[in-house]
Amino acid sequence: MAGSFSLRHLSTFVFLIIAVINRRRIHLKDWALPLYLMYILVFCICNIINGEYECHSFWQSLFTYHLPCIGLALGLPALLRDLEHVKLFVWALIILYVINSLLSFFQYSNSELAWAIATNISSQAEEGTEAAQMYTEASDNLLGYAIVAGMFGFVVTNGYFLATYLPVITYRINKDGFVNKLIASAFLVFASAAIFITQQRMAFLSLLLYLFFFVWGGIDKKWRIPLIVIVVIGLSYYGLSNIEMGRLTTDTNNDTRMKIFNDFFDFMGKGYWIFGGNETYLKLYHKSQHNAFLGAWVLGGIFNFAVFVILYFKLLRDSLKKIIKLKRKKSNYSFTLSFSFAVIIFLMYSLTHSAGVQSGSPMFWLVYTMMCVSYSLERKVK
Repeated sequence: MAGSFSLRHLSTFVFLIIAVINRRRIHLKDWALPLYLMYILVFCICNIINGEYECHSFWQSLFTYHLPCIGLALGLPALLRDLEHVKLFVWALIILYVINSLLSFFQYSNSELAWAIATNISSQAEEGTEAAQMYTEASDNLLGYAIVAGMFGFVVTNGYFLATYLPVITYRINKDGFVNKLIASAFLVFASAAIFITQQRMAFLSLLLYLFFFVWGGIDKKWRIPLIVIVVIGLSYYGLSNIEMGRLTTDTNNDTRMKIFNDFFDFMGKGYWIFGGNETYLKLYHKSQHNAFLGAWVLGGIFNFAVFVILYFKLLRDSLKKIIKLKRKKSNYSFTLSFSFAVIIFLMYSLTHSAGVQSGSPMFWLVYTMMCVSYSLERKVK
């Protein structure tokens, strides 16, 4: 996306214009956006000092990733003025989720048309298309190969999206009534299948934790001990049996992850711990950090890392506080709860992959902004 004027740049420009026009409607009290702006400022200063401001990757990060996040966080609240607007926006996200999942299903079955569509949406999908053609002779589907990219061109991004927006498409689970629970359950089954075929372990873990939370919170206390026993028995059976779940069961080697930590500490030992240097890191080790905290340190050194730690836990606190408060009061803030869970899933996911708040993620700032907007509007209605 860098190097040319893309749809992301256009949408950023539009959102910033909307934010300027509606600046009086923007209230940043208790939001994490000012802290995020401070993080970006420190990131820029540190990269000027370490000399990497001259690298293309620095400007790409700034204008292709961080600036769209700012535009989204400022402009979106000006567009969503009542709960009907929020509901329409949520359904737009649900439609996008369904389309992406269907595309993933067809890619999983080695559909040439599905890969062609993905390639036209994102040039990154070309690599997945080539891999799919290579694997076609070996099997009827792509179980275990972890290349199902959906419309994003990269399977990791697809896993991020499917896991993060899982609470959004199942928002009715937070509403009362049998019909709402039934609709939410249907979407949950659909999303579970889509997440499984990506073969992304963190996406699958996010799904299981999300499921366990709602089952745990939705049953009587006397049934919680039996539930734990059932889970333990199930996990024991899974561990003793040879259930075929593709990469989820076969990829158990953690040597690569350990090497990432070793590379990071080696990099720090070379004197880069003060101001960092991501471009230098990639040239030395040819692999990113796969962890939000390590990534923040490499991107701008210890000062960047310090601001990021505060930002990360501010974001986590904002979402957890809303969930605990609303669940304790048994408030029916379905949109706020859904986006709060989405924020937590993304933050958790970023601990095992390179994409995260530290690198600039519009995918995250959309759910965080929607959480804040939804809470403000649902609180007014209640």
